[in-house]
Amino acid sequence: MTKINHIEEIEFNREVHTVEAYLALPLEQKERRVWFWPFKWYIEPYALECGEDGIFGFFSEWDKFKAYTKKKYPVQSFIRNEIHIEFLRFQRRWRDVKYWVKYRIWRPRHEMMKNVFLPDYRDLDSLIVSFCLECVVEYVDREKCFETIVWDSDEEHIQRARMIKEVYAYAKTGRKALLQEIEDMWTKFEYDKAKGLTQYDAIHIKEQEITDLDTKYCTWVVSNRDGLWT
Repeated sequence: MTKINHIEEIEFNREVHTVEAYLALPLEQKERRVWFWPFKWYIEPYALECGEDGIFGFFSEWDKFKAYTKKKYPVQSFIRNEIHIEFLRFQRRWRDVKYWVKYRIWRPRHEMMKNVFLPDYRDLDSLIVSFCLECVVEYVDREKCFETIVWDSDEEHIQRARMIKEVYAYAKTGRKALLQEIEDMWTKFEYDKAKGLTQYDAIHIKEQEITDLDTKYCTWVVSNRDGLWT
């Protein structure tokens, strides 16, 4: 008998869309030898079509195939279906328990939390800005979005990447630089009674610049939140 490799198996299986067509295949295209099973290992169809009954026909075709394997390969069918399904369920439950424990010992987004919720009191307006900007830092630095996503596939992705870099630069260094400018202005400030309140204008302009940028970038983050995942 000719030995069929995995690639050839997939190729002829792509042409099979019904159980009837599967059963019409030569025996060597329905069975193969595997090292871990003493008898022939049946080959599953690649995909079964829905049929004339609509979407429910898809399930009826697989039901036919399952009934066939249960009759012809009872032990193997039990292992590959019932036991395998139970194993997947156990695996999912075990993963859920593992992450439940893990996330209570070492919380996810802990770096983000540490950077947003500093050990001091801040009003909510300040926290909102910090959170929105830190979302982009988290996306770039820790989710590695520019290493895992192709950003030059179309114009939409190119523009999104440009904006992410712009917000990221502001969150990492730009905002701090503007705040430092204001701090320096206050350090050098000397009150002049003759000028009155007008001498505060330069500081107010710089503060308004930060407020406007905060609003612009926080609004962008919220509006584009559906795209901030890897």
